[in-house]
Amino acid sequence: MRAKFLIGILAAGLALPSVALAQKVPEVIKTSEVTVGGIAFVKLPGNPDLGYKWRVNPERSRGLERVKVEKIGWLKAPQERALFAEARSRLNVLLTGQAAGQADVAFDYYRSFGGRVISKTSIVRVTVKPRVSEK
Repeated sequence: MRAKFLIGILAAGLALPSVALAQKVPEVIKTSEVTVGGIAFVKLPGNPDLGYKWRVNPERSRGLERVKVEKIGWLKAPQERALFAEARSRLNVLLTGQAAGQADVAFDYYRSFGGRVISKTSIVRVTVKPRVSEK
């Protein structure tokens, strides 16, 4: 009886740790407003020590030509607190306004696990306003 139950769970894919976490509609995790040439600083939470990474997903992004995306680097959580969610590491990213309009930058949080990719997608929305000319 118990074996049939476990086989049923495995067949349904509920017990597999490598089941994709990707949502149908990505969540907007941050919104910023900058002028052309201005910058927005974004901190994306994660755990690089377990192999997780962030990458820009151009297929799910909109208006990507309106911003320049630069990864600055990871700010690591203190070793003794790294396992707690509120003290996770952060990937620092700089977004620079290039052209007026709205940019939805899609970031995939992923890691390879047993030949499969586990990921979720989050959106950072940036509204780039034109520069006000000086008089």
